[in-house]
Amino acid sequence: MKNEKTPEFGAQALGKNIRVSAIKMRRILNQIRGCSYGEALVLPEFMPYKTCFVVSQLILSAAANANANFGLNKSDLFISEA
Repeated sequence: MKNEKTPEFGAQALGKNIRVSAIKMRRILNQIRGCSYGEALVLPEFMPYKTCFVVSQLILSAAANANANFGLNKSDLFISEA
């Protein structure tokens, strides 16, 4: 039998060569994981860490990829993996 699943697709943005320790990046990513697109943009702006700028740029890039490649509306997006 064929296993029928609903098609899952998602846009992603990869941050390579970011010179930040994993612990510092993880404390920001744990806060935004599972949030909607709007919440994920607002949360890093109010955190006192320098790496929040990098995270917000990656969120914007992933949303632009979803809009350009799949035609998804930015208000319907959420952060599934970080």
